[in-house]
Amino acid sequence: MNFSAATVLLADANVVPAAAMIQILNAIGVRRVFHVADLDRGRQALDQMRIDLAIVDTGMGGTDGLELVGHIRRSLRAPANQIPVFAVSGDARASCVAAARDAGVDTFLTWPISVDALRRRIGAVLKGDGAFVQSDAFVGPDRRRRNVAAEGSLERRVASSLLVARDALSLKRAA
Repeated sequence: MNFSAATVLLADANVVPAAAMIQILNAIGVRRVFHVADLDRGRQALDQMRIDLAIVDTGMGGTDGLELVGHIRRSLRAPANQIPVFAVSGDARASCVAAARDAGVDTFLTWPISVDALRRRIGAVLKGDGAFVQSDAFVGPDRRRRNVAAEGSLERRVASSLLVARDALSLKRAA
């Protein structure tokens, strides 16, 4: 995929990971990266520019980076509120991932991040079905990732019914 025309907003208060992310983005072909170090500058950039992808550090140096995700999802008008948003963190605890998911991120990345991993994730999000949910309780990408039959699917119920019928027939014959 060619990412040379993409405009990426990178929101990270820590200079070292931000510089590393900029190098990774440049390595995959992104030429326009706007780095902001705080929530207010992130909001300004989003309100004034057309952004194709936002990469947000979940901590942002004492300010919750997920507030910026909330701004994207709830304060911007469509289609701007539907841009892909990646959360980046050094903390991979389930609670951190769940908080980012619930804020409306498309994907969650933990450091260290490789060039290939970021390229694959961006490609996957761009190729995705684009299902987007807007409700009073949640604004963001559809969080259902797998197509799994529901518990008690038709096949399972039919198999159970056959077993019950077989057992009933066996009991009837034994009597």
